[in-house]
Amino acid sequence: MDFQIILDEYACATYVVEYVDKHNRGISNLQRQIIDIMDEHPEFDIVDITKKMSIDILQSVEMPAQEAAWYLLREPMAKSSVVSVYITTVFPTERARIRKSMKELEALDDDCTNIRKENWLDKYEKRPEELRDVTLAQFVAKYYLNTKGTYTKRDTARKMRYRNYDMADNYNYYRREMVLLHVPFQSEENDIIAENKFIQIYEDNKDTILERRKEFESNLDIEKTLEICRQLCRENDEEQEDVELLRAVDILHVRDLYDLLLRDPNSTANVDLQNASLHKIGAVAKKRENLMDYQQFYNLMRMANDQQRDILMTIIHHLQTSIQEPFQIFFTGPAGTGKSFVIKLIMEIYNRFTDNDGYCNAYITCASTGKAAVAIDGTTVHTALKISLSKLLPLSSETMQLYRSLFRYVRVLIIDEISMVSAELLHKIDNRLKQITGKNTDFGSIDVILFGDLRQLPPVRSTPIYKTIRMSMIGPHLWRKLKFYQLTTVMRQANVAFSQVLTKIGNGDILDEHEFQLIESRFFKK
Repeated sequence: MDFQIILDEYACATYVVEYVDKHNRGISNLQRQIIDIMDEHPEFDIVDITKKMSIDILQSVEMPAQEAAWYLLREPMAKSSVVSVYITTVFPTERARIRKSMKELEALDDDCTNIRKENWLDKYEKRPEELRDVTLAQFVAKYYLNTKGTYTKRDTARKMRYRNYDMADNYNYYRREMVLLHVPFQSEENDIIAENKFIQIYEDNKDTILERRKEFESNLDIEKTLEICRQLCRENDEEQEDVELLRAVDILHVRDLYDLLLRDPNSTANVDLQNASLHKIGAVAKKRENLMDYQQFYNLMRMANDQQRDILMTIIHHLQTSIQEPFQIFFTGPAGTGKSFVIKLIMEIYNRFTDNDGYCNAYITCASTGKAAVAIDGTTVHTALKISLSKLLPLSSETMQLYRSLFRYVRVLIIDEISMVSAELLHKIDNRLKQITGKNTDFGSIDVILFGDLRQLPPVRSTPIYKTIRMSMIGPHLWRKLKFYQLTTVMRQANVAFSQVLTKIGNGDILDEHEFQLIESRFFKK
């Protein structure tokens, strides 16, 4: 019999764990056999022997006899006196969702799209009125849904786990997480994420959040946490001042030696100097030589349907009035609704109704890819605004002045195939236009019209334009500020019924029996 002296309960626990987890000697014997083979046959290839040993180890299961017996008896491998739950506090776009069971899916209606199980955030947003002042952390830890369908307070609180962003590494992510857990809200998207509201909410409720954290974190040092927050705020303020200074330097107007000459309409060298300056920019600066005659323009306007005419007349009204607010819109519609037709007319309208000397086009057309750019007689976004694939570099003084000379004429930036433009690229476009125009407003107060269908190809290995950029707080705030206009009337497809079926398939809608028969009627056999 083996006796060992145990001095305290921790030593006892250590001894029991080591005894239960004692390994069999099968794998060790196998390794010894391989070593013996290597000693007996030194001419064997060491790579082959090592590979064989690795395969044997990977295909073996190492389990103590006690664990095997416990497993065969179907006993639980772990027991806990306190329930532990995990709250997914990452951004909504990064959350993994669990699909409902087959039994639950079979009970759903055919056109129902709610195929995911509710997580804690879904349940919290649907909480009853009497729990409106309860935070997400309190709701998860202290309440449960009883058999009567009402929420009751638990006798023993659950242990709560969450992503726990590091305050020093991801301060904005940390603030969003703390607001999510410890400040009551009704809609995460509208009350916290939209326009980065969580930043101001955290600053207004910082002390309250820290007090509520003590309810769930026993080792939380309030004074130390407050000091770290103050230090990070000071660093953020200094960093923001540096960014504002750099931005001011970027958008600061640098005196052009030829600027007065270019602006002098009586100068005989004005036209030649304009030609020489704008020629350096390349294909972006295009001379206005493509105006339609009045009869052709009027005929095209008459051909537009009601939806197309509404957006075209809105743009004409915008250009003809003294409205200072820029016209920035996302223009979409399924295939065949006439988006390309509208682009052509918008380009003509800006050239006709923009008040400048008529030297250059009043628009820049570009797209995410070269093929799409050729279709609208434009260039790629990167070429048009000199944007690199990696970091956005500031323009040189000479190039800056060339672009500012061009933007004396340009009133609108038109981007086609917007589905392939990433959120990162949209932010670069915004910064570049601010730098060129010298205005610290969205897109430098330039009119921006984005065309495309978001159901088409997404950006390659990048964040979609409507989502938050990973590890950054920039992103959808630009997208949310755009106006929205959608074409729904299909002009290209003569068969209206078939066109509607294609649109429903694109939207992910369920087809009815008649529509199924219409699709199947297009099948043929050899």
